[in-house]
Amino acid sequence: MQAAGNLLKQLGIQIGLDGLGLNDEGHCSLAFDESIVVTFVADPDEGLNAVSFIGTVPDNDTSSRMLSAILESNFLPSNNGGARFALEPNSDRLVLVHRWDAMHIDLNGFTSQLEAYVNAVDAAQKMIEQGLPGTGTGSEDSQPGLPSGATFA
Repeated sequence: MQAAGNLLKQLGIQIGLDGLGLNDEGHCSLAFDESIVVTFVADPDEGLNAVSFIGTVPDNDTSSRMLSAILESNFLPSNNGGARFALEPNSDRLVLVHRWDAMHIDLNGFTSQLEAYVNAVDAAQKMIEQGLPGTGTGSEDSQPGLPSGATFA
């Protein structure tokens, strides 16, 4: 957990949040653009996981089509900024999850991948809000808006 904590400390220094770090439970949350919250969770083998809420699975006849479309986009992690969609255990909350090996990534690689992850969260939230094309959850012609873009100086 030490490498994961150090990676977040370095990120905090880079973005002007010198106190950024994991709490005693190995968690830390950051908010971007007021609508994107990234919760970092360290795991015992020096992994740093990011989890972000993107929407809920509807409790209606469109849910299976929606989940099929989301699972299809999971086929290649590059489709989602290196992240995967998942259901939060025991809920209908849809999340985007990314994992980094904190022992084998430098700060530049981490910030670059984190930017891609935040942009993927933004795009996924818009996609869920507007409705997934072909699922009946929104306009059939709707397309997710362009991500507002996270950048780190």
